[in-house]
Amino acid sequence: MSLGPPLCVRLNIVEGKMQYLFGENGKRYLDAFAGIVTVSCGHCHPDILNAINEQSKLLQHATTIYLHHAIGDFAEGLASKMPGNLKVVYFINSGTEAKELAMVMARLYSGRLGMIALRNAYHGGSSNTIRFTALNTWKYPTIGFLDSN
Repeated sequence: MSLGPPLCVRLNIVEGKMQYLFGENGKRYLDAFAGIVTVSCGHCHPDILNAINEQSKLLQHATTIYLHHAIGDFAEGLASKMPGNLKVVYFINSGTEAKELAMVMARLYSGRLGMIALRNAYHGGSSNTIRFTALNTWKYPTIGFLDSN
């Protein structure tokens, strides 16, 4: 018996407000799945929208290639909360990229190839992180750096 994809009824979502999603038919759904960012703040949170609008009036996008005080301020604040000698902050693009970096660092530090991952979770879509993803709807046979040795 196969349970299939996590959501067997496909919903065409057209709007989100706080903890609710709205389908094309106007029906309201409680978003128990959420997703990136909405897990902690809800959809279209007014305070978040206001902050985005105010920031967009000054600068919409910049990368870590350019210096901006907010990047340094955030890095210092984050490092101040870390225990012991964990005082280096490195900003990257995505969760997949973070996991890729963590795997490389662990491998270089330990000299070992084995990895431990949370069971039944999504770990990213790169050729290395997808190998730890247990959900068949997101998993494809790949060869990653772990296969090279």
